[in-house]
Amino acid sequence: ATFQPDVLVANIRLPSRDGIWLVRQIRNDPRPEIRSLPAMGVTSYHRQIHADAAIAAGFDYFLSKLDSPNAIVN
Repeated sequence: ATFQPDVLVANIRLPSRDGIWLVRQIRNDPRPEIRSLPAMGVTSYHRQIHADAAIAAGFDYFLSKLDSPNAIVN
């Protein structure tokens, strides 16, 4: 309840509750500081999940097939 992260980096595709589910929970949180948390969706399923779908779900950014961790900070 007191932890306030600076950013969310979440895998979009997982076996059960995935990043899409998570970001929707965050965007529906009653606390404005949680709802406005910057969120990046990451996936290696670049053909199955498109940036538009990730953004529509509530992610601010979308990164497909991460080749290098440096791609997140650049």
